[in-house]
Amino acid sequence: MLYLDTASVYPLLNFNQIHTMLALFPAELAHRVLRAEDTSERARRAGAYVLLEKMVKKHTEAFKTSVEGIAKPEFVAIFDSRSVLQNVRYDAYGKPYFAEKEGVSFNLSHSDNMVACVLSISEDAAPAAAVGVDIQRIPDDPQKAARVAERYFTANERASLPSAEEKEAFCTAFARLWTQKEAYVKCIGEGLSAMARSDTTEIAQNHGFSFPVCKEITLTYTNLDGKEESERYWLTVCVEGDEELIDYTEEKG
Repeated sequence: MLYLDTASVYPLLNFNQIHTMLALFPAELAHRVLRAEDTSERARRAGAYVLLEKMVKKHTEAFKTSVEGIAKPEFVAIFDSRSVLQNVRYDAYGKPYFAEKEGVSFNLSHSDNMVACVLSISEDAAPAAAVGVDIQRIPDDPQKAARVAERYFTANERASLPSAEEKEAFCTAFARLWTQKEAYVKCIGEGLSAMARSDTTEIAQNHGFSFPVCKEITLTYTNLDGKEESERYWLTVCVEGDEELIDYTEEKG
């Protein structure tokens, strides 16, 4: 079972709110948040962990109900939601996972004012499917995006992009491909070193991975001056196999 959620971290941009929240975090995760140099990045990191905890508490209870009577007791009690964040670890490539919880996998992403979390829960006590998620604010500078594409996109992918003169179309297509590639390398756990080798069409067709979510979303919120702001993002989920998305709640403000 595959679950996805997104949230705005704009309300967390107040420095005092972040530090109040971090007092409840495990020391290692609080340290990871505080290593960020600016408040905005700290808000994004903290917000991603909060979203993860929220999703685990929500979906593991639904999961326990759905398998009651057919699963082993230790599988039904796969999580103690009171200690969600205490179970988070990172491997050598920086991919997060739950310690000693093979039946659940997850991934996190953030960009500007948005965070995203995908949660995979096995139905039969087997290891959960590997997952990756990436959210990217759609850029407004096609020249900068083109330089990134030149470094990380394959020749086929670069050829598929519209002309950079078509500013909006080019930037949207760039964000779609970038998030597909990023979600894939996060799913396989190899980091950016694998990105330039990964053609998204080949990934989907030949390597046993799928993209159940690949879409543009819009964040609308009221800024500190009381004015409404609107931002465009691209969101992609990559999963090993062909898991279907069970739940996706889009937070718009």
